[in-house]
Amino acid sequence: MLRRTELFRQVGSFGLIGILATLVHAAVFSATASLGLAVDLANLVAFFCALPVSYFGNARLTFRVAPDWRMAGRFIGMSLLGFGLNALNVRLVAAYGLPWAASLPGMVLVVPVLSFAVSRLWVYTRRPSA
Repeated sequence: MLRRTELFRQVGSFGLIGILATLVHAAVFSATASLGLAVDLANLVAFFCALPVSYFGNARLTFRVAPDWRMAGRFIGMSLLGFGLNALNVRLVAAYGLPWAASLPGMVLVVPVLSFAVSRLWVYTRRPSA
């Protein structure tokens, strides 16, 4: 059973690494978009540049495990799912004619909480080899 203090440490670390990955994403997006890359492509490039920051940071600092290829595959799958959930959230908000700010609660609360839970319970766990 995970002690409460360890869970709080993991949540805090996950949040800080998420902020760092977001800063990397924003910087790469800004640079590539300002150079004339289409915004959708710039966002995708930025997303993939921020992935290693999040993956390795959370492996080493949040969950304190040695990263491996299986975890990396699960992490990429979980990250793409989160990216898709955010995109769906934004599309639904737009489809209902709501202001873009209505997508922020899902983007900054729902997806990160789901990502933490999936990371803790699936991505960064050791599974016995078959």
